[in-house]
Amino acid sequence: MFKSNEKLFQAVNELIANLEKRGSISAAQELKKGFRLINGLTDGWALFLESIERLQNILPADSDADDLKNLLSIYETVYFAVYRKKPKPWWQLG
Repeated sequence: MFKSNEKLFQAVNELIANLEKRGSISAAQELKKGFRLINGLTDGWALFLESIERLQNILPADSDADDLKNLLSIYETVYFAVYRKKPKPWWQLG
């Protein structure tokens, strides 16, 4: 999990750039769309979380391991922001 929103936002932007560079345009667009919904309120974070969860069905099976690791960290941080607890173990990457 990230120690600050600034670090989280930097990681999200880096992941979006990596996805675009690797040709995962639909995944990058989904992440961008959700990221724009953060408005400082819980509902914005919840909508971003839903967007992250949709990536499971969008990301190619051969996604970069570092990207998946970063996505998991982003997911855990956003999940905690919404629910104030660590995520359930259903999110299995890599």
